[in-house]
Amino acid sequence: MSQTGTTKDSGFTLVELTVVVLLIGLVLSIVLPRVRETVLHDDLQRVINYIANTSRELRNQAARDHADHVLIIDLNGNRLWACRTDLSPEEKADTVMKGSYELPKGVRISDICQPGDGKTTEGEATITFNHQGYAEPTLIHLSEGDREATLYLEPFMEDVALYERYIEEIPPGEIPRSSPY
Repeated sequence: MSQTGTTKDSGFTLVELTVVVLLIGLVLSIVLPRVRETVLHDDLQRVINYIANTSRELRNQAARDHADHVLIIDLNGNRLWACRTDLSPEEKADTVMKGSYELPKGVRISDICQPGDGKTTEGEATITFNHQGYAEPTLIHLSEGDREATLYLEPFMEDVALYERYIEEIPPGEIPRSSPY
């Protein structure tokens, strides 16, 4: 038998494809600006990532160089920098001038809490990373507008724990979210 006159339709029509492309475009035009603003303009998250990356790098450098390193946080100037502890005063000053990270406007480090030193709310706070790769346990409190975050530098862990609120001490048994760096 011949099958003339019958055709098999397979695929989509041009109208159907056009409607789907228009719907995808509409959804992307609504979603992308919000995603872009969140990802590219979230200054608080940028500072969290910077501190987490810097502390991880300092731990590794201290262990590799067999020399203590410090992260110095200037609470009044809203900036931070890192250096070795065995540098001369001139080398330290040069490091501050060339290698300091200034926090974006609107983001500030509220305070730093360290065992034995208590809470530092002004001046400079120093976090030491010793030559074995350990860090002083430290809570770093950050804020941007009404948002707050706490970073916890654990002595023996390379990851920096992130709490998306202000905490005075690490709640027993609570598992914080690791900072995504």
